[in-house]
Amino acid sequence: MCMMLHRYEADVNLTNSRGQSALHLAAKAGLSDVLHWLSAKASPSLRQARDSAGLRAADVAKAQGLTPPLLAKLETGAGAGASSRAAVPETKRSGLKTR
Repeated sequence: MCMMLHRYEADVNLTNSRGQSALHLAAKAGLSDVLHWLSAKASPSLRQARDSAGLRAADVAKAQGLTPPLLAKLETGAGAGASSRAAVPETKRSGLKTR
């Protein structure tokens, strides 16, 4: 999934009608590798954004029992590319852009 988002230059900073970002949804699903990748791509303001329930993605991740290093990454965005599974290889731009 991350490779497709990267390939088609998807905007990872969008939110749904409940104010939830891809970070929130990945945290809710407990997808730590996806969270790692998204947190490196997301804007600092999105990492701090609260959904309609008042929760940040880090709050949701903590409730799901995700590890402290990942929570720190959600807070700061530090350590981009630290996980080989989360890294996305360079791809040729397809010209398709998503909103």
